[in-house]
Amino acid sequence: MLLVIFGAGATYDSAPSIPLHHEHRPPLADELFSDRPRFRKASQLFPECQSILPFLETRPPGQSVEDVLARLQEENIERRPRHMLAVKHYIRQVVYDSERLWLTAAYGITTHRAVFDRIAHHRKQYKGVSLVTFNYDTLIERAMADDLGIHLENLSDYIADPFYHFVKLHGSIAWAHEVTAGAADLVALPWLVAAREVIARAGNIEVSGAYRMGPALEGEELRAGTFGANGPVFVPAIAIPVKDKKFECPDEHVAALYQRMPQVSRLLIIGWRGMEQHFLAEMKARMRYRVAGLIVGANLEDAQRTRVTLREAGVGGELKASESQGFRDFLLSGEVDRFLA
Repeated sequence: MLLVIFGAGATYDSAPSIPLHHEHRPPLADELFSDRPRFRKASQLFPECQSILPFLETRPPGQSVEDVLARLQEENIERRPRHMLAVKHYIRQVVYDSERLWLTAAYGITTHRAVFDRIAHHRKQYKGVSLVTFNYDTLIERAMADDLGIHLENLSDYIADPFYHFVKLHGSIAWAHEVTAGAADLVALPWLVAAREVIARAGNIEVSGAYRMGPALEGEELRAGTFGANGPVFVPAIAIPVKDKKFECPDEHVAALYQRMPQVSRLLIIGWRGMEQHFLAEMKARMRYRVAGLIVGANLEDAQRTRVTLREAGVGGELKASESQGFRDFLLSGEVDRFLA
């Protein structure tokens, strides 16, 4: 069994031919609140988040976005629930817009598609492949459809294929939770009016724990942050980037992953720093120590830092740090085939 973990670095380095500093490159977590014009326009859609944006853009030395958001979330301020719900809408908007512009710039050519091609080539080596990501974007969903023929049209489709499973532990821009109480009068309102009013009522609404998938991976409904006119009101199903984030994922997806983890014989990590302590604990508890693993970071030093993090968390196995200079180099150098073979 092969387990592939995609972190933020995989999305960041997801186009083989685009220059590193391209204006539409998807943001890393620490860049989600940076001073980019289209990010500022996204914040204007959900102005409640603007109250805390200055603290997220300019942070104290050594503090990450996760550190600051965790501190802000814990503060006993009456309007804080509004701020945090607005941040979810803001992140969803930023990620969606970034993905759309990035794919246009890349003409649809991504490293995700290329790595799935190589996995398919070595398929006979494995009893199955489990894909895990902490990212909100839909690059993997698109690549699975284009290169594996697996179309994720319903939430059950993520774990329906007998060979490939895909688990998004921190939610998705294509997922949402229905507001079940406190918003019945909003269903006929224009999307932005409804979204802003739900934010204003944060703390006084009830939200279902069930997940709903949008009608498509792209389109006006997703861009707007709603799931169609005159229907139930929804809030984004994404985990706010704070340290010790909880899973924002259907229970059956997590259960399917846990069932497979003891069978994993090979582990490939791409662009993940290993900061999710709750998942590291599950890896330690559920994976066998003879797992052969490879960690691909921005460079060797970056990969080594992740290796140390996993070791300190008690994750066993023969974990090696790749010398590749990112996801693209890992593919184009042929190291991907040497590892998967």
